[in-house]
Amino acid sequence: MKVLYITSKPIFPTIDGGCVAMERFLATLLRADIVVKHLLLETDKHQFKLSAYPDEIYQKTRAEHVKINTQVTPFGALRHLFKSGSYNIDRFYDSKMSALIQKCLSDEKYDSVIFDSLFTTPYLEEIRSAFNGKLYIRTHNVECDLWKGYAKEASGLKKWYLNRLAKDLEKYEMDTLSSIDGIFSISAIDSDRFADLGIKTPIHNISVAVENSKLEHDYSNNKPYHLGSMDWIPNQEAVERLIELTPQIRSSIPEMELHIAGLNAENYVKSNKEQGIVVHGFVKKIYSFGSEHGILVTPIQSGSGIRIKILEAMAIGIPVITTSIGAQGIDYHSSQCMMIADTDKEFVEGAIRLITDQGLREKIGSNAIDYIRKNHTINDISIKLLEILGGK
Repeated sequence: MKVLYITSKPIFPTIDGGCVAMERFLATLLRADIVVKHLLLETDKHQFKLSAYPDEIYQKTRAEHVKINTQVTPFGALRHLFKSGSYNIDRFYDSKMSALIQKCLSDEKYDSVIFDSLFTTPYLEEIRSAFNGKLYIRTHNVECDLWKGYAKEASGLKKWYLNRLAKDLEKYEMDTLSSIDGIFSISAIDSDRFADLGIKTPIHNISVAVENSKLEHDYSNNKPYHLGSMDWIPNQEAVERLIELTPQIRSSIPEMELHIAGLNAENYVKSNKEQGIVVHGFVKKIYSFGSEHGILVTPIQSGSGIRIKILEAMAIGIPVITTSIGAQGIDYHSSQCMMIADTDKEFVEGAIRLITDQGLREKIGSNAIDYIRKNHTINDISIKLLEILGGK
């Protein structure tokens, strides 16, 4: 079986949750012994670096890229107000990428094309006119819900414009998902949301396959940390909230330090020893970083889809405290695999309990490992994916 796999950015280096989700999906395709041809878009924000690609993956996928300009400009934003379509999406169309896709389709026969995220679908209609196989999309979020959330938090002219972007994006998203052959949703919650929006396209919940780590977590480590790209608004919101809540936690545990890591973290927040804030910036070895600190604290307040960083922490038994929004897609009710805290009071009290109670950290961490093994094993997910692509 041969698949043409199109992503909106390079997978490697895996600098954010989106890259990790793509890498895990690609690994799932390859584990199913599917022959994959990978096409990707390079932007100023996400640049293609051949040296970052593992040689084995590059040889298997024969990755090719096209550099495009997705920069948001005042003129482009204004002009789009008088056009139909979605400005968010249209920025990802480039004739050079279109030509590369058409060449691949003419040079080789594929069984299906998989668009990774909505931002690769500006090429959908052109592909459909030249390709008779199945077209699928791998969704990371319900994109229009994300932008509705951004608009809700804004005010004035910015609020009006974000609402317009969200409205245009919702129409595009609904039209596109209704015209494709199948949706690979990242979580059951997103699957239900698409169904609620009236999408009749077959929706398949394909969980993120989480890499097994050989690390054994040391539960004596009790330093709270937050890990995530600061280019993403929900991570910015979470860090801002953590900084606000840190003094309340330190009133009970004066020596407590909050460790913040992730892409561009040092440009968004500064270390402050007196306030107990320690900023590490981007870290390559996320498993080691998490294990060395001990408790993932991430009060996510917006967004949709499953949080990869939470699954990765759970895989090695790191106890997690997050909100019900942050835990979307995870069955924490029956598994007791994390701590949920939606109010400031709950979050402060929960963080204090985890910092001071090693037994509680071990219980939640053990349940987390068990949950990942039951729900996010790559072998099981690859079998399911192969059955869908094969029409079984």
